This record gives sequence, structure tokens and C-alpha cells, in this order.
Amino acid sequence: MNGLKYYVAMDLPRDRSEFVIRFVCAAAFFGFVAALIGLRFVESIEAPGLAIWAAVTLGLSLFAAIRGDEAWRTLANFFRWW
Repeated sequence: MNGLKYYVAMDLPRDRSEFVIRFVCAAAFFGFVAALIGLRFVESIEAPGLAIWAAVTLGLSLFAAIRGDEAWRTLANFFRWW
């Protein structure tokens, strides 16, 4: 039943500027973090690695832009557990 709560109580941005601000900040943060993690495990940057980096950054940025503060709490709890 807890999984249903996340779908029903989405914290959607109130306006377009709030969505853009959340998206840009998350993209900068997650892009930097994903690049640091990726460079640690990859010796040369090629197209598949760049595509994975872009997909991860885009996905996490959209998640943070749509969900807002709840996304940051979810990710913090995930990494605290991991």
C-alpha cells in the first residue's frame, strides 16, 4: 500500500519556472556526479558510455523536477542504505 502513496501524492511543480529551475539544478548536479562515477570506471569515453551518462542524467533530472523535495529524500535514503 505504501507504493500507491507515491503515485497518488505526487508533488507536481506549480508552474513552468519552478519545473525548469528544479530540472536545471538537478541536471547540473546529477550530470557532475554521474560523470565523476563514470570516469572512475571507464578508461575512454565512447558513444555507449556517453549515451548512458545522458540517459541517467536526464532520467534523474526529470524525476527530481517532477517530484521535487521527495525525490531528493528518496535518493538520500537510497544512498544511505547502499
